[in-house]
Amino acid sequence: EFSIEAANTLMENLYQQQQRFFFSEEALVKVTRRSVDALFKKVCQDVADLMEVDRVEIWLFNDQLTTLTAETYYDKRGDISSFKNVLYQEKVPAYFEAIANKRVLAIEDTRNNPIMDGLVESLTTEYHEMQSMLDASIVLSWGVGGVICCLSKGERKWTPIHKQVLASIADM
Repeated sequence: EFSIEAANTLMENLYQQQQRFFFSEEALVKVTRRSVDALFKKVCQDVADLMEVDRVEIWLFNDQLTTLTAETYYDKRGDISSFKNVLYQEKVPAYFEAIANKRVLAIEDTRNNPIMDGLVESLTTEYHEMQSMLDASIVLSWGVGGVICCLSKGERKWTPIHKQVLASIADM
């Protein structure tokens, strides 16, 4: 069950993992794409458990902010595919604009929200059954660097606490 205590515990654990990962001398020598992917995957799994969602993904922008690439994900059904989905700004302009201009994007019904126009069709079939989405921008020193995305099969009413917790996680 989602609770403030569980959110606080998760955020403290993520913070400690981040500190160990990035700031220990031994870790700095061993930082690789594989080790970062493993950390991202663990974050996705922890967020899925906390937020009680079916799928969590981390997407990163290219340098021009014209594409988003799914870097890693956790799905409660297990790994479905290793294919890295790519979203193109020209195919889903409303979604790109929303991500660029909102800290958190909460969509309770993905099938009937104009921001989602073209988005589901641009993705592989595992997205077609997802009905609710909560995205938080990953803000870096130079601007929005990506998105952490929570997806749920059922319609969800995203609370202010859900939004704040996901935004805080994205900031880590």
